[in-house]
Amino acid sequence: ISLFSSDTQPMTAALLLDMSSSMDDHLVRVRNAALGFVNALAPADRLRIGTFGSEIALSPLLTSDKAVLSRVLREELWSGGSTPLWNALDASMRSLAKETGRRTIVVVTDGLDTSTATQDPVIDRAIGGLFMVYAIGLEGKGLSPKLVNLIGRTGGGHFDGCMSTDDHRI
Repeated sequence: ISLFSSDTQPMTAALLLDMSSSMDDHLVRVRNAALGFVNALAPADRLRIGTFGSEIALSPLLTSDKAVLSRVLREELWSGGSTPLWNALDASMRSLAKETGRRTIVVVTDGLDTSTATQDPVIDRAIGGLFMVYAIGLEGKGLSPKLVNLIGRTGGGHFDGCMSTDDHRI
């Protein structure tokens, strides 16, 4: 260890929202949670908002401007399609690849990946690129064991609203 500091460090993050067809009933809840996340950003934090479903869409804006981020969340979320989770993770990491500092990916989803993405290169990119991955699993199939493993390996964290510690639905 050449340097240690307990000071708060600015974050550069991508917030990925699952907009697949199975999320139709959760759209308002996800938008409100994302708005809360935006409001909690520190002044030096920068965020890019992305969605995945019928297509993977990453905002070209990487900003700390809460008004702009809130507008994106209010006006640019459309649901539909499958759940290309791993492809979205990969796209978000690529979009932040040249950024320096603490790079974080936060994903909100209700289920397992339904794409044909090869997961190992995405895992290698996350670990090799020093990304921290966080996930919030809504009611549904729950977070996949492979995603939970990736989160642990990157030093991130997760909350799976699908299962409790007793493995019962909550």
